[in-house]
Amino acid sequence: LQRIFNDGSVKKGGRIYTDLQNIKKELRAAIRINGAQTIEKDYSNLHARMLYNKLGQNPVGDLYQTEKHSRKALKTAFSTAINTSSRLQAENALRSWLKPSNRPNSRAVDLLDWLELNHSALLPFFYKQVGLGLMFEESLMTTFVLDYFISKGEAVLPIHDSFVVRKEFESEL
Repeated sequence: LQRIFNDGSVKKGGRIYTDLQNIKKELRAAIRINGAQTIEKDYSNLHARMLYNKLGQNPVGDLYQTEKHSRKALKTAFSTAINTSSRLQAENALRSWLKPSNRPNSRAVDLLDWLELNHSALLPFFYKQVGLGLMFEESLMTTFVLDYFISKGEAVLPIHDSFVVRKEFESEL
């Protein structure tokens, strides 16, 4: 395990990384712990859900799902919106990300417009560089989960916003 902080602060970032992140999700399904089958519990849309939680809201479903844009593009746009300091900076970052795929540059604007319209409650967090703070909060949750399973004498493998445990412990995640 490796914990990486950002911007010279132990309050920014702190995400825990493992080599397991480099293994494709389909292959991680074959991981065994002490010979037992495992389950990977994914906390999808984690940063968006954390922000909604700060507002006392708990939306359901995939927050990046739409027919208009790809999930990957919307997830990248969301991450960009919470890690930049202005709309223009976010547009430029997205244009740069979109360019290698030969998509029209105007799509960056469309993605941010979609986010602002469909997640208008989160506008106070967009373009405010809150991403590293969310990563820090996420890291605290991860250490809590690790400590919990260690105290039970059980193995748990963290992978960004998911955990791998023996199947019988799925309900404890």
